[in-house]
Amino acid sequence: MEDAVAAARRLTRRVTHADDASQAPAEDTDGSDADSGRGSEDEASDAENAVADTEPARRSDDTEDAVVNMVPARRSARLRVRFQSGSVAVTAWALAAKGRGNPDKMRMDHAKLAPDWDLFDAAIQAEVDALLENGTWELVDLPRGKKLTQTVMICERKRGADGEVTKHKGRYVVRGDTQTYMDDYFEVWAPVARYSTLRVFLAFCASRGLAMEQMDVATAFLNRDVEEEIYIPQPRGYERGTPGKVCELKKALYGLKQAARAWHHKLKETLGRAGFTARDEDPCLFVGGAGAALCLILVYVDDLLVAGRSARAAKGGLRVISEAFKARELGAPAYFLGLHIDRDEAVKVLRVHQRQYVLTLLERYGMADAHPVRLPMGVGVKLQKAGTLLTEELAKVYQELVGALLYLCTGTRPDIAYAVGRLTRYVSAPTVDHLAAARVVLR
Repeated sequence: MEDAVAAARRLTRRVTHADDASQAPAEDTDGSDADSGRGSEDEASDAENAVADTEPARRSDDTEDAVVNMVPARRSARLRVRFQSGSVAVTAWALAAKGRGNPDKMRMDHAKLAPDWDLFDAAIQAEVDALLENGTWELVDLPRGKKLTQTVMICERKRGADGEVTKHKGRYVVRGDTQTYMDDYFEVWAPVARYSTLRVFLAFCASRGLAMEQMDVATAFLNRDVEEEIYIPQPRGYERGTPGKVCELKKALYGLKQAARAWHHKLKETLGRAGFTARDEDPCLFVGGAGAALCLILVYVDDLLVAGRSARAAKGGLRVISEAFKARELGAPAYFLGLHIDRDEAVKVLRVHQRQYVLTLLERYGMADAHPVRLPMGVGVKLQKAGTLLTEELAKVYQELVGALLYLCTGTRPDIAYAVGRLTRYVSAPTVDHLAAARVVLR
């Protein structure tokens, strides 16, 4: 190839010299000049043959352009190939991520195939025993004209702040999608603490030196009676009593559309009797006492943070909950709602991060070993509606990924908020380009 380029340059010089000579005045044209001209033509012919043997070149009036055109446009060809293979790679990556899913949460049928099924089995037995002990249902015959609301047994591995499995859990869940509005449920809305409230709560406790404790209410949704008439089947494989009987719910169960609302009302009533009031700014933040007896309780479904002006005030708040419900005291908070909490009381500094959540997210989408990038979205990146639409299953992968990133930026990573906000505009009809951009944010 180098020989061809050199020959082409020699050809350029010869042709340029010939053009200059043709424009000059005619002088003696003896035989030596004619021989010299024939030598130039022979050299030019050799150069053309050398170029033709290596690669065809386009001729143009501009000899410099002719030389440039002789060199193949490899750079642009590679870019096109890279774009096409990149689209395929992004699609393959999304399909692999869809296949991985969440390995720690599964239905009972899948849990039976897991190597730790014996631990799941013990957890399910404990769950069924707790439901019976709590009087969650009564065994009856299904009345004529009534339908069964379907259920499912969910098995889950619970992990701690270090990512290690801390316990196995079985949970008997009602399939709320099989309920009928105005028949077996009515109002369903229930509040949860906002992340902005959580951050302000932690900052206030750190700056004022408040004592903090964490608490978890066991089987929280089972503490409220059900007003509607609802029937569910017995847990398959763990039936108790006469075969053919069904369960008439007496108390709320996980998965019921109205279960969260019923639990929040029950908790609010209990705290109200103890002198706590919900703040207008956030109905999940309860304040009780004053001065040295000040106590704050932040509620996120069945997970609670209790803070007091003194350790005694915080313990008083814990006692209000533990006397009314079956609950566990977890001590000073270190891991709450996926947030790692590191507190240095000496300097009144509290740091939060979501390292374990990020690692889990990267492993799920196969990006744990990817090279990091400096920006979540490159300068000048333009996302638009036009493009190759994702299939239905890949669109679901995109929606799940954007939801996970939105949860992350709302919690502790505001630096990716702009990029995630751009991605949320296209969740209804995402394209391959949108999926590729979401993949970059993961890095």
